[in-house]
Amino acid sequence: MSWATIFDKIIEKVKLNFLNRIKSPSKKTIIKVSKSNVGIIQQADVIKNITKVGALPRHLSVYQKTILLSKLRTIKSKARFVSRLMDVESSNFADELNAVFREANWEMLPRNNTFLDDFPSDLTIYITGDNLVHISDFVSQTFNELNIKCAPYNIRENSISHSEPDAIHIIVLSNKLL
Repeated sequence: MSWATIFDKIIEKVKLNFLNRIKSPSKKTIIKVSKSNVGIIQQADVIKNITKVGALPRHLSVYQKTILLSKLRTIKSKARFVSRLMDVESSNFADELNAVFREANWEMLPRNNTFLDDFPSDLTIYITGDNLVHISDFVSQTFNELNIKCAPYNIRENSISHSEPDAIHIIVLSNKLL
């Protein structure tokens, strides 16, 4: 059972308890309910809606975009963003990052949204040539300096469809709750 299901059950118990207390309310009960339980129920509903939505979508700040753009202009390469399958948030963030790379005059390949795995960072980089290690390290270091977690992970063979030779593949992983 997931934590969201458990949380939903707790909220329902609080609501039922609240409703049972006001079936035949006395003046004293109404005062207690209005001061304590109503606020708790409203807060629980807000929390429930937040957990359904998940974490807020990631976006680059103006500062992050400016620094990323200036650093990327110092080096050129071919790149592709890869996002997780059926993950709209990672796809949108990949598109936002892709626009910055394109503005920095990188050769950008079409986004690929077929990645199935997930790792505990925001991004990871997969390269298809040994000559790209220094570029991969540079991009990874730049992201980390901007507080966008980019860490190396072992990517399963053939887990990225249509990998391009001599290109770095920047994999946008799922958004993590803070």
